[in-house]
Amino acid sequence: AIRQGECVSYRWTQEDDCFLIEVPLPRAVGRSEVNLAVSPTTFQLGVRGTPELEPISGTFYGEVDPTHISYEVVRRAGEDPAVEVRLPKESPEGTYEMWAGLLQGDAASPTVRFRRQVERYTWSQGKGSFTVQIRVPPGTSKRDVALEFTPDGSGLSLSFDSDPDFGQFQGEFWGRIAQADSAWFLEPGPQGEPATFELVLAKKDPPSSSQGGCWWPGLMREEAAAL
Repeated sequence: AIRQGECVSYRWTQEDDCFLIEVPLPRAVGRSEVNLAVSPTTFQLGVRGTPELEPISGTFYGEVDPTHISYEVVRRAGEDPAVEVRLPKESPEGTYEMWAGLLQGDAASPTVRFRRQVERYTWSQGKGSFTVQIRVPPGTSKRDVALEFTPDGSGLSLSFDSDPDFGQFQGEFWGRIAQADSAWFLEPGPQGEPATFELVLAKKDPPSSSQGGCWWPGLMREEAAAL
């Protein structure tokens, strides 16, 4: 039986007696903004004021006990806020049933992330662009920036002459970018403090039908594969 899975809008973990669901959010919300409706065989979840997040709905592979469902909004440093839902399975006393998945018909896919902080950079995404921020030494100038994109917009190579410790950052994007519509900036910090290199990447891939936009699971494929 499958114990864990991911779909575009959510990821889930299956235990003997329940399912745990995590739905990443584009912004922090309160419990009052979460619309959750569960019957023994169906599931619906939406969040008011988040057009980026299409409602999740479907039919379970089995049955749950809707009288003992619980949920909370969680916030973790460097990660998306999320709605976490616990769904107790309904089964005869003393028995457990392992399901083939959570909702029938939902295709397996890496789950969307809206922002993330990793070791060398922080990123956030909208439907049409990614914004990447990197802390660089005070006094870094445009002449210190060595940035190249692959010809097809599928990857980049980046280094800073002012920061040998940063090394060479290169890899393949999760999707493709439009180089002509992408740009970068340097924002000085307070005196003696690090500056910020900001890279705005315009997404080139056409919008997907899921989530109503062109959402990527992460910035780089290597990053997403390591999640």
